[in-house]
Amino acid sequence: MSLPKRFERFFNDYPDVAKAYTNLGTAVHSSGRLEEKSRALIKLAISVGAKLEGAVHSHCFEPAST
Repeated sequence: MSLPKRFERFFNDYPDVAKAYTNLGTAVHSSGRLEEKSRALIKLAISVGAKLEGAVHSHCFEPAST
């Protein structure tokens, strides 16, 4: 599964911010306070609230297992 072009462009244009964003995501996931399903639902809710259709799509579908 490839990343959206806009996301790739963001990572290329702002590598320091992208790294901080990635580190934040890692910290949130490793805190262990919320189970995976709750984190996924929160991400979906934020995407819906922000009216980000592409983000909603990305949080609604799981990548196919290989």
